[in-house]
Amino acid sequence: MKKIYLFLSMFLCVAMAQAQTNIMAGYNGGFETGDLTGWRFYENESNIGGTCVITTSAHSGTKAAKITFLITSSKDRALDNWDTKPPVVASKVYELKTWLKSDNPSGFKVKVTFGYFDESGTFLGSSDLIRSVTTTYKEYSFQTLAPPTATSCFMAFRLIDPALGPNSKAAGTLYVDDVQLYQLQTNSFNALNSLNGNFELGTIDNWRFVELGPSSPISTANISSTDAHSGRYAANITWGQSAAITELLFDQYLNITPGVTYTYSAWAKSLSGPFILQISSAFIDASSKVISTSQGMDKSWILSADYTQHSFVLPTAPPEATRLNIGFRAFNADGSRWPATDVECLIDDVQLNQPLTSNPSALSMLHQVPCQIYPNPATEYINIQSSNKLQSASIYSISGQKVKDINSKFDNINISDLLSGIYFVKVNADGVDSTQKLVIK
Repeated sequence: MKKIYLFLSMFLCVAMAQAQTNIMAGYNGGFETGDLTGWRFYENESNIGGTCVITTSAHSGTKAAKITFLITSSKDRALDNWDTKPPVVASKVYELKTWLKSDNPSGFKVKVTFGYFDESGTFLGSSDLIRSVTTTYKEYSFQTLAPPTATSCFMAFRLIDPALGPNSKAAGTLYVDDVQLYQLQTNSFNALNSLNGNFELGTIDNWRFVELGPSSPISTANISSTDAHSGRYAANITWGQSAAITELLFDQYLNITPGVTYTYSAWAKSLSGPFILQISSAFIDASSKVISTSQGMDKSWILSADYTQHSFVLPTAPPEATRLNIGFRAFNADGSRWPATDVECLIDDVQLNQPLTSNPSALSMLHQVPCQIYPNPATEYINIQSSNKLQSASIYSISGQKVKDINSKFDNINISDLLSGIYFVKVNADGVDSTQKLVIK
């Protein structure tokens, strides 16, 4: 019997892998044509002396692209497929994967850019992934959400000097092979997929630690590899105390979509007794003006000695919002600021989830039926009541994953196996669906 189950599991895994289509398969993503068909080596200004050739030093197959960058006054240079425009579907999540290496990585990093075009070929915007590069091939991947009008995409590869900023240039080589693009089947998009939300880079890259006050820092933000919630690393924050401190914040900036209701979640634990880890947020417009902050403050998360998860539903992003600043502050357990003594915590697995149209957590309740879920918040059991005939119900996590089906008994539903956090209950009564939020403590 075990052999049968093993065979079925292997069959399902193979079937799922085969069902996922590599969009770049027809666009020379492995450079196995032996030339740069579909790609270009772009320099602005042009003809500076950098080169891109086909090499046999490949990750797989027999061919790869090798780019040689020179230090010049060039405004920009990259290997890209800007003119090829592989197709995408609007409002879908895509994952870009590739294998990269360099001959001389001495502190240099690779910047991978992924962007979109609309039907007319107008550029809609892009996202960057910046990572360290090594002398052996390593896989790099990140996910992006196609804009509502996107029909095609492009990708670009650059070598940069991080000491000079994300738009800098570095002299060296970069090998590119096995460029792949997949459309993911998902009900939500985690905007922190490529922004080090789980700290697995072993750094706090893409994060900012702000301490306004004393000239000599009394607080620290670094990485711990000894006690992560998942993976190898977590952010280790010590919140120092001084009457001169006017602000102390561990945060980051993210690009967002106006009109979307995001959910923010993280795992954290205290290393110094109970205290509040506040989640704060601010919507920002294209001119870097703060639009709203007061609605985005949550001081309900009291840390303990064990990792706990906290989920926070942000207000709907205003029409003029283009970015979100979101982060953490420390408070006393009674909600007062500042903590009475220095406090320390670990933060891990931070997510900013954007519900997609098929996700019940989008809360677009077009069809409402009289329905009540109680108690709410709940701990072990819930009851669902309706004046209509209940037919089924399902409980979803904030990321859109179905975690429980309820098809018959709607009283004393056991939820003790679910972690604390925010969920959404989709109820069908007389053939009409209704979605409500459920808080589990």
